Amino acid sequence: MLFFFSWITHRRFGNGTIVANIRTSILYLKSSTPNKIIFSVFFTTVAIAIISTPHYWQYSPPPLSKSILTGITKEGHPWIGAEQPKLTIDEYTDYQCFQCYKTHYNIRQLIAKYPDRIRLVHHHYPMDNEVNSVIVPEPFHVGSGKMAQLAIYALSKQKFWQTNDLLYELGRNKKSFNLKIVSEKIEIPEEELAWALESKEVKEILRYDVWHGMKLGITGTPAFVIEGKVYSGTIPPEIIKGILY
Repeated sequence: MLFFFSWITHRRFGNGTIVANIRTSILYLKSSTPNKIIFSVFFTTVAIAIISTPHYWQYSPPPLSKSILTGITKEGHPWIGAEQPKLTIDEYTDYQCFQCYKTHYNIRQLIAKYPDRIRLVHHHYPMDNEVNSVIVPEPFHVGSGKMAQLAIYALSKQKFWQTNDLLYELGRNKKSFNLKIVSEKIEIPEEELAWALESKEVKEILRYDVWHGMKLGITGTPAFVIEGKVYSGTIPPEIIKGILY
């Protein structure tokens, strides 16, 4: 605000530089006790808000609760939420996609709040040229395919959603991660995870997910399929409101 009004003053009257005008404004504000009180309250409020409110990129999904159901569809895809949902959302995501991470958080928040209305079904669609070369011909999100393989194997150990949350956190940093750390956090032996990265069976499951996403015409993540219709990037709010209110 100080900068803006100093700039306006400078343009209108041409008095001194913007820096000089800002300095004059600050000195004026400091000269009056009421001004000191007002600005002290303002800056204190801003400081508290910054400290107490996490940035959106630091949000994490709510912890998994035993009261929220999970399962596997007849096609073999993991789901979380309602056993008899009013709304089923099929998500196609990439663990290194920041928008996927944000949307994942939002949907999980909704499921935690309305566990009897929404079901989320997960599909892997890594934008990694090693596993999705038709859509991504050049190196991009390198390693997200291997992250998907870890999640696929975790599903066979009934630990998909814990692993899913962890991989989103790791993918947000887009840095290589230690397999030992992943093993410790999800409590699956490291040698089993190493096997999953080389397993032809696991790779075949991932190929099927990618193929199915391509068949739907998905070219980026996140993508959502609701009642047979594909929505790219986000879910229209009216769809969510329609089953919540």
